[in-house]
Amino acid sequence: MRWFLSAAGARDLAPNPVRGGFGTAWQKLGLKHPETELAADLSNIDDFVKDVFHELRAKGLNLK
Repeated sequence: MRWFLSAAGARDLAPNPVRGGFGTAWQKLGLKHPETELAADLSNIDDFVKDVFHELRAKGLNLK
């Protein structure tokens, strides 16, 4: 099965709360995991989201 980033949905791009991290969908889509590790208290959520958006934009997704 081929995965296409343009067809990925929220479920493919969301972190897995049970396993942690973004799981295999990100690797199948050719994405790198964010460099910022999300703090347990979410104190660095802004930096984390910036990293995620940067990676998705770098792969050609037009995010608003």
